[in-house]
Amino acid sequence: MIKRRRGEKIIRLTAAKPGSMLLLTCAIGVLLVLGIIAVISFGKFFVHHIHDQSVVDSITLKAATILNADDHSGKINNLVVQSRELVFDSRCTYNATLNSDYWYLEPLAHRLLDQSRWGAQFVDTGRKRLIEEEIKSLQNLAVADQSLKNLGAVIIDLEVGSPADRRSNVYDDEADELQSFDQQKKWVEPETRRFNGNVNANLPYEDHDLTFKISPLQAPSKGKMIQASLIPPNEFEKSVKIIDKGKPVAALCDQLPSAVKLGFAFPDQVSKDYGSVEFKFLQAASTNGAQIVP
Repeated sequence: MIKRRRGEKIIRLTAAKPGSMLLLTCAIGVLLVLGIIAVISFGKFFVHHIHDQSVVDSITLKAATILNADDHSGKINNLVVQSRELVFDSRCTYNATLNSDYWYLEPLAHRLLDQSRWGAQFVDTGRKRLIEEEIKSLQNLAVADQSLKNLGAVIIDLEVGSPADRRSNVYDDEADELQSFDQQKKWVEPETRRFNGNVNANLPYEDHDLTFKISPLQAPSKGKMIQASLIPPNEFEKSVKIIDKGKPVAALCDQLPSAVKLGFAFPDQVSKDYGSVEFKFLQAASTNGAQIVP
C-alpha cells in the first residue's frame, strides 16, 4: 500500500514496449535513407547543371567568334568608311574641276568619281555576302555540329544582333565638312570620334543614293584585339532569329551582326536520370573585336 502526503502526486513510470521502439527505429532509418537519396539526387542534378552551363558558355562563345572570323567584319567596316571618304573626295574634285581653269580635265575627274562610286557598291555587295555566309555558318553549327551531339546539347533558338554598346571600330578622320555633317546626324561619338554602329552613313548631295552601313564592333584596346566575351542576355539587341525551335529559318539581316543569343536544351543527357525533365539555358555573347589596322 502506497501512502502519500496531502498535495503530493504519484508518478508512475511505464516501461516502453519493445514493438514501439522497433517502429521508431525503422522510421528514423527510413528518413535517413530518404535524406541520403535526396542529397545524392540533388548532387547529380547540380553536377548536370554545372556541366551543361559550361557547355552553353563554350558553344555560345564559339558561335560569337564566327561573326568576326579573321577580322572580316572589322575589315569590311574599314573598307566602308574608306570608300565613303573616297567618293566624297572624288565628288569634291569633280565639282572643283568644273569650276576651275582645268575644266578640260573633267573627263578624268568624272572617271575617278565613277570608279569610286563603283568601289563603294562593290564593298556593299561584299558586306551583304559576308552576312549571308555568317548566318549560314551559324545555322550549320546549330544543326550539324557533331560536338553538340556528343555533349547532348540542342540549340533550340539562335538570334543574331548586337550588344547594347553599339560603337564601331572605325573613326571619322574625313574632311572637316564631312565630319560636321556626321556630327549633325549623330553618327559619331564626339569624345572618341568613333562611328556608332548600326548606322547607314549616307553622303550628302548627289551621292546620297549609295549605302555605307557601319556595324558595331569593338575597337582594339591598348594595342590588343578584344576577345569574344559573354554578355547578359538583356544587353543583347536582336536583329533577326535564324534558328527557331531547332530548325533554320529564312532571315534577312540589314547589318553585320556582332553578337549572338542562343537557347539550349539538354533532353538526352538529363532524361537518363530524371525522365522527362529537360534543362534549358539562355546565353549571349559578343564577338571578338577588330584587329589593329597596319
